[in-house]
Amino acid sequence: MSRITHEQAQRYLNAAADGMLRDDQRTLLDAHLRDCASCRTEAEKLNALETRLKQTFQSRWDVQDGPSKNVMANISSKIRINIMSHRIKLGWRFLAGIVLLLVLVIVFNAIFSYWRTSPASNVMSTISPTGLPTNTPVTSQPDNGLIGFVSRKSGNDEIYTMHSDGTNVTNLTNNPSNDGNPIWSPDGKRIAFESNRDGHVHIFTMNTDGSGVVQLLNDNTDDQLGLYYGESANIWSPDGSKLIITRNPSKTDNLMRYIVNADGSVATQLEDNAVSPVWSPDGKQIAYAVENPQNTSRFQVYVANADGSNRHAIINNPDLLNAQENAGDVVMKWSTDGQYIYFMLTSSPYEDGMRWRIFQVNINGKNAIQLATSTSPIDGWSGEIPSLVYPTLSPQGWNWFRTDGKNKTYLKKWNPIGICEDPTNYFDTFTSPDVSYLWSPDKTKLVVGVYCDKDKGWWFFLMYAEDLEVSQLTNAPLYTNDPRNLRITSWSPNNKSILFTIQKINNIPVGDVDLYTLDLEGGKTQPVQLTSDDLNSGNPAWQPRP
Repeated sequence: MSRITHEQAQRYLNAAADGMLRDDQRTLLDAHLRDCASCRTEAEKLNALETRLKQTFQSRWDVQDGPSKNVMANISSKIRINIMSHRIKLGWRFLAGIVLLLVLVIVFNAIFSYWRTSPASNVMSTISPTGLPTNTPVTSQPDNGLIGFVSRKSGNDEIYTMHSDGTNVTNLTNNPSNDGNPIWSPDGKRIAFESNRDGHVHIFTMNTDGSGVVQLLNDNTDDQLGLYYGESANIWSPDGSKLIITRNPSKTDNLMRYIVNADGSVATQLEDNAVSPVWSPDGKQIAYAVENPQNTSRFQVYVANADGSNRHAIINNPDLLNAQENAGDVVMKWSTDGQYIYFMLTSSPYEDGMRWRIFQVNINGKNAIQLATSTSPIDGWSGEIPSLVYPTLSPQGWNWFRTDGKNKTYLKKWNPIGICEDPTNYFDTFTSPDVSYLWSPDKTKLVVGVYCDKDKGWWFFLMYAEDLEVSQLTNAPLYTNDPRNLRITSWSPNNKSILFTIQKINNIPVGDVDLYTLDLEGGKTQPVQLTSDDLNSGNPAWQPRP
């Protein structure tokens, strides 16, 4: 008696033809075939078909060793189709990869551009990015670098940069505390600045896009980047690895100078009461003056290694002063070969007045040589012995001299009365509100701004120290709301332009200024105004060429 149905028997027959019938299924199928004549007929047909196919295949194989031509043609066709399909797939994958790469490049450039115009997070504090002002076009950076400055655009003092044409204004700090006094590193890649982010004023450094902020010292002492005396204000070492900072731990007038690594890792204190420190040209040594705590009118000049070691005195100023004289400011700089220190000393009283003198002293401590002396103010000098040129200031203008260390030669007098038509110009003091001037970094040129009462405006002149040739820079006066408050602050790195500020009249708080540049090679051109919001609180400076 059969245990499977006709449908099951049919499936078993097909499975048997395919060689996939199990033994238990074979037993059931045989039992069903014994009882079902129609199923036996179907099974016989399948067996006959299988036999005929085997015979046909064998006969073809005997005639031709291998597959038939039709089979081979079919196989070749399939292979060509598969190869072409594979190539097409590879092409699409390659094209998709190119598209994906382009998309990634566009996204990366967008992110990188965002980072460059927004201050990044750092280990000291989290800085949120800020967008550019809506009225400021984004341009490529000019060849003569960025201009750094402080502004209250966001409600408190922040550090900004912009291109030299006034475009691409970027907030680098964007911090609720006050950030100020930015000073570029010599290579133009870092900015040192002051900030009161933790309730005390500390020194920080950052990259030119606001990223990589590092706090140099972290305690309860207020620090500052002191601009000590005139030319002695190069707080960065020439290689940018160290800075000189000023500390006031006792909250008194006893300020302390420290040499600090730019990464904040090491701090070395100079002498107490050290003033006017200045780096040697190679950055391996530092010179500074030390006031006598018992008599601040007396001082010594020291030279030490950059880490503070090997300190030794090279001059003791009682040898340079009369008994009744008191020392005033000391302005120092190194000779280009690093073998001498030049310094200018003011002293008083001297015959009921003051006197200014320039000295040269060997760093090994030999006697100081007096190069120049004057009872009229001396402000800086150009060159070195034997061709040191210096001006003395009088109400009638500047008298220029050259000295070889023994003799001085009178060169010329200069006063811009030809433009101002006023022989009583206020050239009598360095702090005169009617005059502003600044030496070029290489001390070969001097830019002078003069306010003329005649037309109530400012005129600009350029003087070359080598031959004292004077050229007029502007073809008309620059008029301002306040005629007295103009200050030349910086030369461009290519020495072809200057940056200056003008403070508007009755500004509250004092210090609201606008920034201008003036082309020195354009031929009597007018200054270009960069800002007009009266929110710039000062400290503008040009980025040194990277």
